[in-house]
Amino acid sequence: MQVKKLNSKGNERYKDLVKTLIQSKLDEKDYVPIKELIEDNSYTEPLENGGDISPKKFSTRLDMGKYLGEILSDCKISKIEMDENLWHWLSGYFIKQILTKSSGKENIRYIWNRRNRASRRFLVRTAWQSYYINGENSKFFLNSPPWQHSNEAETYLSREELFRNPVIAKLCVDLYWDATRDRVLENSTDHRDKKNPRAGILYPRLYKKILEISKIYDLWSIDVDEIRKLIGDEFDVWDEKRKESSKKINAKGKNPNWSRNEQIIVLKHYFEASDPIALSKDNKKMEKLSAILKNLDEHHDSKKQDNFRSAEGVRRKILNFCAIDPNIEDGEGLENHSAADQKIFFEFSNDKKKIKELLSMYELIVKQKKKDE
Repeated sequence: MQVKKLNSKGNERYKDLVKTLIQSKLDEKDYVPIKELIEDNSYTEPLENGGDISPKKFSTRLDMGKYLGEILSDCKISKIEMDENLWHWLSGYFIKQILTKSSGKENIRYIWNRRNRASRRFLVRTAWQSYYINGENSKFFLNSPPWQHSNEAETYLSREELFRNPVIAKLCVDLYWDATRDRVLENSTDHRDKKNPRAGILYPRLYKKILEISKIYDLWSIDVDEIRKLIGDEFDVWDEKRKESSKKINAKGKNPNWSRNEQIIVLKHYFEASDPIALSKDNKKMEKLSAILKNLDEHHDSKKQDNFRSAEGVRRKILNFCAIDPNIEDGEGLENHSAADQKIFFEFSNDKKKIKELLSMYELIVKQKKKDE
C-alpha cells in the first residue's frame, strides 16, 4: 500500500474520530472507524513520491522515526514537514500503537496543531522529524515505546537550540547514554527531582551552557569533542556513572542476560493469561516457570548464580513485559526492562498468528531439551 494523505474532508473526520476514541474503552472495535477512514478513497489521496507502507510493529519511537524516514525519503521535505493531512493519515495508520490504554489522552499527541507550543508532543511527526535531524543519536530521547512522550523528549524537544543541531544530540549521547544497558543513565536527564543534587543536568544546566558558548562560538561548525571541552568538567561525572554501570553489569553476582528461548517460555504464559499482573502474583506458577527455565540449560554453569531464573526473577520478567504492554495501565509493571524485552514483545503482540506460534515454539524448545536428556 502506498503512503497517502487525508483530504480536507477526511482530515476533519479524523479529528472527530480521535476525540471520540480518546474517550472510549479502546477495545478492538473502537479503532475500526479510523481504520476505515484511512482506507477510504473518498477521504484520502496519494502522497506524491510516497513509498510503500506496511503495518510494522515498533518497539521504540526511534524505530518509528527511522521507518517513517525510509518510506518518505523520496518526498520533498518542504512539501511534507508541515502537511497536517499527511501526519494525521500516518497517525491513523498506526493509531493502535500510539493511542493505547497506557498512553496519554491529550489531543495534541494525535491531532497536530503547529501553532500550539506543545506540538512537539504529537507522536508520529515528532518521531520522524527527530530522526531526520539527529539520526541514531536521537535514541537518548526516543528510546520509549511508540505511545510514550518521555521526560527526555519533552526536555530536549522544547529547546530549539538543542534538538535542531545534530552535534548537540551526539553530545547528549556521549554524556548520558548507558551503552551497557541500552538506555539513558539513571537520573541524568530528569530535572523534576528537586532532592537530587544533580537534577537538571540536561535542563537547565547543559542548556544554559550551550546558550553561553553559542554567543562566542558557531556550534554548527565545530565537532562534538570541541563542544565537550567548552562545556567544562562539570559534566565529567557522567563518565564515572557510565563506568559504575559497566562494573555492575560485569559484577560476579550478575546473572546472564535472558536468551530468546527463555523469553519465549515466559511470553507464552504471559499471552495466555487473562491478567498478567495476577499471573505475576501466582507463586505456584512462578515456581513452575522457574523450574522450566532452569532445566533449559541455556547458559554455561559458570555464569549462573544461586538466584538464577528464580521465581522472583520470573515474576520481575513478567512485570517488565507489563511495563511494555500498551494494554496495561502505567505504573503496574517494572520499568527497568531491556531493549531486548521490548523487541521480542512487539514481535508477537497484537498479532494473533504470531501469538499462536508461541505455543509451537514453546513445545519445540521444551521437547528439544527432553530429547537432549
